[in-house]
Amino acid sequence: MSAVATRRRDLRLEWTVAGGVIAMATRIAVGGASISVSWPGALAFASILAITVWWNGGTPVLLSARSIPLGIAGAAVLVGLAWLHRGYGPLHVAAANPSLLTWTAVILVIAGAEEMFFRGTLFDLVEGRRGLVSAVVVTSVAFGLIHVPVYGWRAVPLDVAAGVWLAGIRSMGGMPAAITAHVLADLAVGWLI
Repeated sequence: MSAVATRRRDLRLEWTVAGGVIAMATRIAVGGASISVSWPGALAFASILAITVWWNGGTPVLLSARSIPLGIAGAAVLVGLAWLHRGYGPLHVAAANPSLLTWTAVILVIAGAEEMFFRGTLFDLVEGRRGLVSAVVVTSVAFGLIHVPVYGWRAVPLDVAAGVWLAGIRSMGGMPAAITAHVLADLAVGWLI
């Protein structure tokens, strides 16, 4: 292996973190004052995360018999946490409309990219350097912080808890379980709560 290739491998974690920071800065720049509803900003963010994952060789996503049911169960817990965080209120099913349908497609891309980045590439790199506990802590805190421009500081504890939960789901059922849980939870929160 050449010295350049060795150096690149040694800096993978740093480059991955830089990719996450660039993704968030791009989301803020593109989304501007309406970052929480900016689909172009969200898709730019997801694209940069996906490029970062690809640059690192990707994260294998292998389905197993238990990954999807585990993901569904994990999503139910995440939806319950979101429901409690919002103050219990009754659940309402949103009326289907073109905006909500577009949002649904965008959420599929964003949640998938976030999982591949946080519980995939970043998790693996931190775990390789510092161990499992550090990987859970670092990726969960980063997951919480990356949502601050979208949801504000009040949501950080919920997002960090969701990150820890998703890391646990990943460890039990692999990436498909974590992706399933994240996607379904985001969709349920948008369509029901």
